[in-house]
Amino acid sequence: MTNSSKPFQYALDPIIKKNNWDINTLKIEAAQARGVVEKYIAESKGLRMKIAKLEQEIRDSQTRNSLIMCDKYEVTKTFLDHQHQLLAAKQKELEQAERVHEQIVAQLRSLKQSTKGLENHRRGKKKTYRMQQERAAIIEADEAWLMRRRNNKT
Repeated sequence: MTNSSKPFQYALDPIIKKNNWDINTLKIEAAQARGVVEKYIAESKGLRMKIAKLEQEIRDSQTRNSLIMCDKYEVTKTFLDHQHQLLAAKQKELEQAERVHEQIVAQLRSLKQSTKGLENHRRGKKKTYRMQQERAAIIEADEAWLMRRRNNKT
């Protein structure tokens, strides 16, 4: 068997393959994490709108010189305080979700960079391998030519 008949094999191909699987998995996780972030953004926006509407109603009732009954004011104030607490909790959830998303994206970026480096290394090794195979084929052809020439002289 001649050198030129052996196919190129890169020892790190299984790592590249695993990295590509991991990249696909991380892409899915990043999309899911982004979905969670978007959900919390929408929920926060809804709470802010509810709070703003309630606060505006309180201001409107005060500017019309209308009297708010104490018990209604207390209920409204308690509800408003509760909405502010919900918003603060939702904001914390949003910040945590954003951190998780950022971590996944950073892992994805790092893994892509690592895989790209391995793929560049593989291309370089394959090029070197082809050049060695070509040199070996030339040497083999030269030796065959010399053998024919020697056989013809005798």
